[in-house]
Amino acid sequence: SSNGSGAIGASGTRFTYGYFNNSVYAKAGFYEDSDERLKDIEKPLNVDLDKLSQLRKVYFKWKEDPKDTHIGVIAQDIKELYPEIVNETDEGTLNVDYSKLSVIALDAVDQLHKENEEIKKRLEKLESLLLNQ
Repeated sequence: SSNGSGAIGASGTRFTYGYFNNSVYAKAGFYEDSDERLKDIEKPLNVDLDKLSQLRKVYFKWKEDPKDTHIGVIAQDIKELYPEIVNETDEGTLNVDYSKLSVIALDAVDQLHKENEEIKKRLEKLESLLLNQ
């Protein structure tokens, strides 16, 4: 359980952070390069909702520090679907880039929204047919 704070400088920018009990807290957001001018787009993301729904979302306690309960996913599960957001450490354990997991969730929301809009249109047509009989 380390406590402390500091600053990291990158490209002339200074980030202020603090850490407590192995968590990092930032006074400002963490930013990643995302400018389209820096990317060669390969294809759009197309989340498989059936597979995504099978991922375990769990409450857990860390074995080495079991006093607090956390929420998360299991890296082995994610690696099967999205290996590009899972990293293996030198010790052989797996970790997940949760910021990229949020993009997967956004695509899932988009798909569900589209499906919901289609269902609403079909329902309106059915209601109209029933009312006009």
